[in-house]
Amino acid sequence: LLYMQHVSGGTLLDAMRSVHAQPRGSWTGQALMDVVDLTLIEQGIDPPLGVEQRRRLGTMDWPSTVCLLGSQLASALDYSHQQGVLHRDLKPANILLNEGVLPKLVDFNVSSCSKLDGASPSSYFGGSLAYMSPEQLEACNPCHDRDPESLDGRSDVYALAVVLWEMLTGRRPFHDTQQPGGWPATVALMTAKRQDGLTDAHYEMLPANCPRSLRDILTRCLAPQPDERFRRAEDLAVQLRRSLNPNTQRLLSPPKRGWRGLVARFPALSTVVALLLPHTLAGIFNYEYNYHVIIDRYVEGHSEIETTFFLLSTIINAIAFPLGVIIGLRLIWTSTRAVRRRALSHEDSPANPAVRHRCLSLGHRLAVLGLALWLVAGVAYPICLSAAGAQLDAADYVHFFASLVVCGLIVGAYPFFGAFAMVVESWYPLLIGNGAVEREDLPVFQKLQKLSWYYLVTAVLVPMISVAILLTIQSIDPDVVVMLRFVSIMGIVLFIVVFALARRVQQDLAILEAEAASDEGH
Repeated sequence: LLYMQHVSGGTLLDAMRSVHAQPRGSWTGQALMDVVDLTLIEQGIDPPLGVEQRRRLGTMDWPSTVCLLGSQLASALDYSHQQGVLHRDLKPANILLNEGVLPKLVDFNVSSCSKLDGASPSSYFGGSLAYMSPEQLEACNPCHDRDPESLDGRSDVYALAVVLWEMLTGRRPFHDTQQPGGWPATVALMTAKRQDGLTDAHYEMLPANCPRSLRDILTRCLAPQPDERFRRAEDLAVQLRRSLNPNTQRLLSPPKRGWRGLVARFPALSTVVALLLPHTLAGIFNYEYNYHVIIDRYVEGHSEIETTFFLLSTIINAIAFPLGVIIGLRLIWTSTRAVRRRALSHEDSPANPAVRHRCLSLGHRLAVLGLALWLVAGVAYPICLSAAGAQLDAADYVHFFASLVVCGLIVGAYPFFGAFAMVVESWYPLLIGNGAVEREDLPVFQKLQKLSWYYLVTAVLVPMISVAILLTIQSIDPDVVVMLRFVSIMGIVLFIVVFALARRVQQDLAILEAEAASDEGH
């Protein structure tokens, strides 16, 4: 005798039939819960109160309900697979619902095998066969040499997707009929239909409120070839959970097109642009500023100072910018190679944690690198000018150094937010593949959340304070005053841009923190 715990909410098959009998517009999580409650009341059981699953279902539309139950079933499948047990007979009749509307998998490993006596496919037509993957149908076909032992967990993933499709639409994706050529011909036709994959006619079955993410998930699960499906049932569970949160789904979906896809395919070039663009603009401004505020006062009667300053600026920039690019590429080379490889090969296994963490810290490292080079230049300018024979006041040497430090502080925020947005929205989804956001990444997210505020404050306050101080200097050249006022206006515009980018980055971090913190709960 085989004893099984009593699960009083009935089968998913009965619940689906009751919900699907109602008008499509009334298919909701609450409708499913009402069906289960009716089953409980018929048994003299009061529906439980204060159950989290019930609370969530009470607010969900039908696609979200499918995602929730599907993610829980996929996690249960993954646990079974980790124990070395395939289900092989996934269908709504083998899924029970408890009082809290939590789904339970039952009747493992009892599906048809054509190589066993008394295991005719006819006894499974319309039931088990309709949910089987193409490769499992081949194993059920007595005229095919497919060995049942060659099946793996991806066959169960396929069957679960058929269940979820039927739950979502009210119909299974493939319409099967018995063929006059006998069961081998019938099973062969069923196999051929599934090997042809989904068509536009199949997608027309989906409800209007079905999110694109759920459609893509089901499409991948129902791929004819096992290699095209999720490798693990838990990968499917993760994707279904993400579909419940559109912002999370948007952020963690692997980039395929648009700027996210471009940045993923050319990570090194994107990093160089993120590093060079703001520093180049700052370098041009700093040159003009130092020339008009400091050098121009010494040019009259000492024209060699202008030539020396121009030559010195050319030499320092010719060294600093390539050096910054070389060091920057050295810092990110391992990370960018991993990202590019994944973008081109569609690898879906999680990357090494060290690679993920190096990528996440990219913006901070680029900002520190840029500031360090500006500091070196701030020391080099006065020393080289003095060595070249320029007779500048001590205050001007200090002014030189201060102007370069201020530019370094201001411009450091732009690579931080630009590079970080690039990493979080384009690279990181590739580095976690189909997996969940790892809990070990949580401290990195929390550290970056704090750093983002430091960089935002620096980007806002330093230029404002610097311009305010300079505008109080009475002896400053009127042309410089005009330039500083222009810079102030540009600073306001850039502040709006940086603030919007910073808030987006912080919202992305909040999503990642929540995902990482909930990792253990799944």
